[in-house]
Amino acid sequence: MEMAEEIKKMSPDANVTIVEMQTHCLQLVYDADFCLLAEKAMEDQGINILTNEQVVGLEGKEYVQKVLLASKKEIKADCVILGIGCTPNTALSEATGLK
Repeated sequence: MEMAEEIKKMSPDANVTIVEMQTHCLQLVYDADFCLLAEKAMEDQGINILTNEQVVGLEGKEYVQKVLLASKKEIKADCVILGIGCTPNTALSEATGLK
Protein backbone atom coordinates (compact mmCIF):
# COMPACT_ATOMS: atom_id res chain seq x y z
CA MET A 1 0.00 0.00 0.00
CA GLU A 2 2.91 2.33 0.68
CA MET A 3 4.27 1.81 -2.83
CA ALA A 4 0.87 2.50 -4.37
CA GLU A 5 0.58 5.72 -2.42
CA GLU A 6 4.08 6.87 -3.38
CA ILE A 7 3.54 6.08 -7.06
CA LYS A 8 0.33 8.08 -7.01
CA LYS A 9 2.13 11.02 -5.34
CA MET A 10 4.90 10.95 -7.98
CA SER A 11 2.49 10.47 -10.90
CA PRO A 12 -1.00 11.69 -10.00
CA ASP A 13 -2.38 10.59 -13.39
CA ALA A 14 -1.10 7.01 -12.97
CA ASN A 15 -3.72 4.27 -12.83
CA VAL A 16 -2.76 2.36 -9.67
CA THR A 17 -4.55 -0.79 -8.52
CA ILE A 18 -3.98 -2.92 -5.43
CA VAL A 19 -5.10 -6.55 -5.72
CA GLU A 20 -5.67 -8.16 -2.31
CA MET A 21 -6.59 -11.79 -1.64
CA GLN A 22 -8.00 -11.00 1.80
CA THR A 23 -11.31 -9.29 2.58
CA HIS A 24 -9.40 -6.09 3.42
CA CYS A 25 -5.96 -4.70 2.79
CA LEU A 26 -3.84 -4.90 5.95
CA GLN A 27 -6.29 -7.24 7.68
CA LEU A 28 -3.51 -9.53 8.90
CA VAL A 29 -2.20 -6.64 10.99
CA TYR A 30 -5.17 -4.39 11.82
CA ASP A 31 -8.84 -4.69 12.74
CA ALA A 32 -11.59 -4.25 10.12
CA ASP A 33 -12.45 -0.69 11.18
CA PHE A 34 -8.89 0.52 10.61
CA CYS A 35 -8.62 -1.43 7.36
CA LEU A 36 -11.73 0.28 6.02
CA LEU A 37 -10.32 3.70 6.95
CA ALA A 38 -7.02 2.89 5.22
CA GLU A 39 -8.78 1.64 2.09
CA LYS A 40 -10.97 4.76 2.00
CA ALA A 41 -7.89 6.98 2.29
CA MET A 42 -6.28 5.14 -0.64
CA GLU A 43 -9.43 5.36 -2.74
CA ASP A 44 -9.67 9.09 -1.96
CA GLN A 45 -6.23 9.42 -3.57
CA GLY A 46 -7.49 7.68 -6.70
CA ILE A 47 -6.02 4.25 -5.97
CA ASN A 48 -8.18 1.31 -7.04
CA ILE A 49 -8.52 -1.54 -4.54
CA LEU A 50 -9.73 -5.01 -5.48
CA THR A 51 -10.26 -7.23 -2.43
CA ASN A 52 -11.18 -10.93 -2.35
CA GLU A 53 -9.27 -11.21 -5.60
CA GLN A 54 -6.29 -13.30 -6.67
CA VAL A 55 -3.67 -12.78 -9.35
CA VAL A 56 -3.33 -15.95 -11.41
CA GLY A 57 -1.05 -14.75 -14.17
CA LEU A 58 0.88 -12.04 -15.93
CA GLU A 59 0.77 -11.59 -19.71
CA GLY A 60 3.00 -9.78 -22.15
CA LYS A 61 5.76 -10.30 -24.66
CA GLU A 62 8.76 -8.10 -23.80
CA TYR A 63 7.20 -6.76 -20.60
CA VAL A 64 4.07 -7.23 -18.53
CA GLN A 65 1.02 -5.87 -20.30
CA LYS A 66 -1.82 -7.51 -18.36
CA VAL A 67 -2.53 -8.91 -14.92
CA LEU A 68 -4.94 -11.87 -15.00
CA LEU A 69 -7.26 -12.37 -12.04
CA ALA A 70 -9.05 -15.50 -10.79
CA SER A 71 -12.38 -13.78 -11.47
CA LYS A 72 -11.39 -13.66 -15.17
CA LYS A 73 -10.95 -9.89 -14.98
CA GLU A 74 -7.87 -8.42 -16.62
CA ILE A 75 -5.98 -5.28 -15.65
CA LYS A 76 -3.81 -3.47 -18.20
CA ALA A 77 -0.35 -2.91 -16.74
CA ASP A 78 2.92 -1.17 -17.51
CA CYS A 79 4.48 -2.17 -14.21
CA VAL A 80 3.69 -4.78 -11.55
CA ILE A 81 4.99 -4.73 -7.99
CA LEU A 82 4.59 -7.94 -6.01
CA GLY A 83 4.18 -7.67 -2.25
CA ILE A 84 3.33 -11.24 -1.41
CA GLY A 85 4.76 -11.46 2.09
CA CYS A 86 7.06 -14.07 3.50
CA THR A 87 7.57 -16.37 6.43
CA PRO A 88 10.96 -16.12 8.13
CA ASN A 89 13.19 -19.18 8.27
CA THR A 90 13.96 -19.46 11.97
CA ALA A 91 15.54 -22.93 11.88
CA LEU A 92 19.12 -21.66 12.30
CA SER A 93 18.33 -19.46 15.30
CA GLU A 94 16.26 -22.21 16.90
CA ALA A 95 19.05 -24.74 16.33
CA THR A 96 21.49 -22.49 18.20
CA GLY A 97 19.10 -22.09 21.13
CA LEU A 98 17.96 -18.54 20.39
CA LYS A 99 14.35 -17.76 21.18
